[in-house]
Amino acid sequence: MVDNPNTLQFTPSPDHSTLTRYDMRTVRVSDSAVLQITSIGLPTPVSGVCSIQLNLYSWVNDTEYRVELRSVRGSAASAWVAATPTARVTEAEAPTDVDIIKET
Repeated sequence: MVDNPNTLQFTPSPDHSTLTRYDMRTVRVSDSAVLQITSIGLPTPVSGVCSIQLNLYSWVNDTEYRVELRSVRGSAASAWVAATPTARVTEAEAPTDVDIIKET
């Protein structure tokens, strides 16, 4: 678990250049309730990694939650991929290597 994360990093989908956007959703761990879904656009990869700044602490308080990401092209979307502080996950055509971190 990462306290007050401020950055989401991921390896873009292999078809990044054809996508419309990426969506990020925040899910409460205790009951799997979706708290929010946000479009994060198409961040420009730098050295093969996309990064966005997060400001989650202001509305999730001390709730344990997970962040998930999916790629979207028009009306089609990949499966949701969970971000973890300890492991990277990979799924075909979805964004890969999704990490939620706190930069110092």
